[in-house]
Amino acid sequence: MSTRRWIRQQTGADLEWPRVLLVALGGVLLVTLLVGASMSGTAFGLFNPSWDGTSEFRSAVDDDPETELRLLEDPDRYPTDTANESVAFIVAPEQGYDESSIESIREFLEHGGTVVVLDDRGSTVNPLLSALGGDARIEDGVLMDERNYDRGPAMPVVDRTGDHRYTDDVDQLTLNHAGAVAPGNATPIVSTSDFAYLAASPTAELDSETNVTSYPVATVEPVDVGAVVVISDPSIAINAMYDSSDNAAFLAGLYADHDYVLLDVSHTERLPPLVSLLESIRLSGALQIALGTVTVGLIAVVTNPRARPIRVAVRNRVASWTADSAPPAGKPVGLTDDELASVLRSRHPEWDDERIQRVIAAFNRTRSKGDDE
Repeated sequence: MSTRRWIRQQTGADLEWPRVLLVALGGVLLVTLLVGASMSGTAFGLFNPSWDGTSEFRSAVDDDPETELRLLEDPDRYPTDTANESVAFIVAPEQGYDESSIESIREFLEHGGTVVVLDDRGSTVNPLLSALGGDARIEDGVLMDERNYDRGPAMPVVDRTGDHRYTDDVDQLTLNHAGAVAPGNATPIVSTSDFAYLAASPTAELDSETNVTSYPVATVEPVDVGAVVVISDPSIAINAMYDSSDNAAFLAGLYADHDYVLLDVSHTERLPPLVSLLESIRLSGALQIALGTVTVGLIAVVTNPRARPIRVAVRNRVASWTADSAPPAGKPVGLTDDELASVLRSRHPEWDDERIQRVIAAFNRTRSKGDDE
């Protein structure tokens, strides 16, 4: 039995290769649109799978059975009811936070939340750190180390400092064009070797006035009832650096003791359309009820025997019965001539009985000829 005949017997539809190719092309286009609507090209983007995105970090958080991932598009929606069980990550914000957003984060800290800020630009995050009441600040410059580095002095390899629960599983981190942290009263937990220095650019020459010493690159300090962690290199979270040294283990240690991980995207990127839609549905009970109602209604229409004429009409509309005397592309198995006549009358009320019978007869002759092939 040919494939064409088997499909016709199972579905009642005749297999037409131009239509198959059109459907396949439509499927490819749909998949492309879905992929495009669920991905981002923004640097440090949580849904950017390229080298400069942070999709691997987001996936690791999402796959952790001990934590619940939450995306924060609105900086004014930092939670207070679950703050002491939550850690929020702010990664390389593109602009500063306004007073309303800062107040929301401050209330989050007052209720026991932890805020992790990763950036190498003091101009963006230092006003935020100051407003939150922390002492640590990002120092401008590019951290260099001529002795302890990965692929060049601008990619220093740094060590944990002392013992802290955030660095229990960490020996070294690999940085990439990082800044440094001026700790103030904060506690350094990761620092460079004694041979590091801050340069104006990666090509700057080391001279006699350069301060060669150990620089903190990660600090922690209590703020109100919560805590603030400052890391001077957001690159440890990007896909190209995530698996370098113990970068992934360090990031995992920052959220290991928390039930909720908040990824603040309010100042970094717009979520992909599909992701934003799903997040809106998750946060809206009304949308969930509406979507559930529509889904139940569609299932009822598809499965209800009384809706068979509607299904037949829709199926044949898709099959594009457009010719006056041409037979339909196919009919479902078990559809009688009377049922077919009913469908034709609903689709072509201007046709008389004689014409309808002529079309049915033409279809039956074509079907009989196809079955003999």
